[in-house]
Amino acid sequence: MRVLILYFSGTGNTNYVARYLEKKLACFSVITDLISIEKFSPKECIDYDIMIIGFPVYAGAPPDFLRHYLDKLPTVYKKGIFLFCTRAMFTGQAINDVHKKLENKGYILLGISIIAMPGSDALPFMKRNSRYVRKALNRDYSNIKKINKFAHGIAFVIGEINRGKSIDSMRMRAPQRIPLISNLLQLLWAYLYKLAEKKIKPMFWVDDKCVQCKLCVEQCPSKNISLINNAISFGTHCYMCMRCINQCPKEAIQIGKGTVNKFRWKGPNGKFKPNI
Repeated sequence: MRVLILYFSGTGNTNYVARYLEKKLACFSVITDLISIEKFSPKECIDYDIMIIGFPVYAGAPPDFLRHYLDKLPTVYKKGIFLFCTRAMFTGQAINDVHKKLENKGYILLGISIIAMPGSDALPFMKRNSRYVRKALNRDYSNIKKINKFAHGIAFVIGEINRGKSIDSMRMRAPQRIPLISNLLQLLWAYLYKLAEKKIKPMFWVDDKCVQCKLCVEQCPSKNISLINNAISFGTHCYMCMRCINQCPKEAIQIGKGTVNKFRWKGPNGKFKPNI
């Protein structure tokens, strides 16, 4: 049985969890291919029997980059999927939205996991010695109990399917929609987030530390960054994944004045490098 862990990670949280999950599954003799959606054609997903899809949550929703990718997935007949997401505050309808898209294409949900991680959209605005930064750096990421349990569940389901059970018989009940009051809070949060996005997107710039290495140009998932006339230029279709500001080796990318000399996040182990 071919199993694929397919993920999108802006600043390293989901990448870390995906790699952690890969190692845990190996302990149960479940061998997987681990691939970023930035390097993998949607059509190639058809070659796998089981898919595990991971993504970060932005304002209670999946990233636009992931939405566009899922729209391009081929329609299948009863193929099993597991979903996991990383979030800082509010999961909202993110899992439900992704599940619904995949269900409409013939995928059967077999399990989900939601993992709390540091908010990488806020960290670049934090002072390096702030309490929030210290908490993010000092947290123990070596034993993520939710993923341990998730890996065990995946191994169990795969074992049952290998023993002859149908994927349909292992179907997980669809995630419950969040209560009305939570839904209203999400709508409010999404509205405020959109207002913040509208204000923040035009505020990206580079200071004089920029050496024009073009790393940001190469790593931007929305292809929003260009080198024009020996200067870095930001377009208008930013996904707000915050990868560029956190990955810049010279910390030259700024958002207004609020990120100058502030913290930069490169995933839980400080080693995240986007696999593009």
